[in-house]
Amino acid sequence: MIHAPFTKPVKRGRPLTTGRFDTRAELEENVIDRHGRGWSVRRVGVYSGITWKTVKTIIDKSKEKKGG
Repeated sequence: MIHAPFTKPVKRGRPLTTGRFDTRAELEENVIDRHGRGWSVRRVGVYSGITWKTVKTIIDKSKEKKGG
């Protein structure tokens, strides 16, 4: 039996976390700011309510955008 194609757009995966902030943009701005002030990745994660891996991902993406 052949199934009909989906008519609705399909969202994949879980939405990106916002941690203790209202939006993802606020979270990213805060993570980059605190890391720039010399906070460790782990400390930023604990403060923001996210894992160190998420902090590292945000930092890496910001460096990639800046071209460095």
